[in-house]
Amino acid sequence: MEDKRVKRLIFCLVMLTVLTFTITALTCRAETYPDISNLDRSYYLPDNQQFFHRPDSGYILLSTDSLSETMLAVLNASGNPDKSLGSAVYNLSFAYEKATISGEFLYIAGADPLIEHCVKICRFNMTNGSRIYNQIVNVSCDFDRGLNIDTNGNLLLTTVPFGNELNAASPFWAYRFNASSNGAICTGAPVSDSSGSSAAPSSNTAGSSAESSESPTSDSPSAPQPDSPEAKPYFFSGSITVEALQQQLDEDGRGARVRVTAANGDTVTEGNVGTGSIIEVLRNGQTASRVVAVIPGDLTGTGSVTEQDNRILYEHVTNQKGLDGFYLQAADLNKNGKVDTGDMLKIKNMLK
Repeated sequence: MEDKRVKRLIFCLVMLTVLTFTITALTCRAETYPDISNLDRSYYLPDNQQFFHRPDSGYILLSTDSLSETMLAVLNASGNPDKSLGSAVYNLSFAYEKATISGEFLYIAGADPLIEHCVKICRFNMTNGSRIYNQIVNVSCDFDRGLNIDTNGNLLLTTVPFGNELNAASPFWAYRFNASSNGAICTGAPVSDSSGSSAAPSSNTAGSSAESSESPTSDSPSAPQPDSPEAKPYFFSGSITVEALQQQLDEDGRGARVRVTAANGDTVTEGNVGTGSIIEVLRNGQTASRVVAVIPGDLTGTGSVTEQDNRILYEHVTNQKGLDGFYLQAADLNKNGKVDTGDMLKIKNMLK
């Protein structure tokens, strides 16, 4: 009997030692990150710098300028830039507020700089570098309360419909992320438990409606329905000016006006419309439609194609820096669904 007690005691002590070692190892891993001061400054922005462990080995460094851009740097186990995913740097066209890992994905959320009262979410695949974007429109969001993923794969954020008061009592909402449709608009429902343990919302209240990124190719910015809250990309056939847009609207005789806002927030009253600019059609002082301009080959937002655009496209194709969002769409000059050497030939011909 005494031998059995001794054996049990020894077994418990061994298991306790193993458990302690495992916890210590995991804790050390979670708290050990590269020294950012050893990394070239071109791989991160000044604000909200945050490291994440990649599923296999290495790290993701997330940072932002707190205005309109987020930089995602892929690092190896030694903390050096790693191009194993295709590029060592990815630029996201919004300033992130919160990010969290779920499985092999890094979810990144922040306010969309181009669309008012809109949360933009990027799901970054840490094993292959792919990125999918969804939006939550017409909401105010309390990012300070965090971004979580529940057991059903829903995004949990504290939001209220725009115009409602956002306070400490505002509930978390569960949003279904649509991984098959870039630019999908998420709808959701409040959850009773902010920890995310509540059941997923029913399909008639949660789930996402996939919004197509396809747009007509004419140069009239009236594709979205008048009451559509989201700004969808609109693909122009070439450079276009604010004056030309207004002339087209004047021809319909309904007294509409055009308002163009550049990606940096400046109002554009004359000259070229650049990629990333918001174009609004106003009728009786109210926004009747809203689109985001995509100008072929304009990767800088100037509205024209220059040698700088050519250089940016070259850096993307050679995996030095990745294009993102509307600028990535503007780079697909031959409309084959990818950006490659064929697009480099086209942009060179545009510069001749």
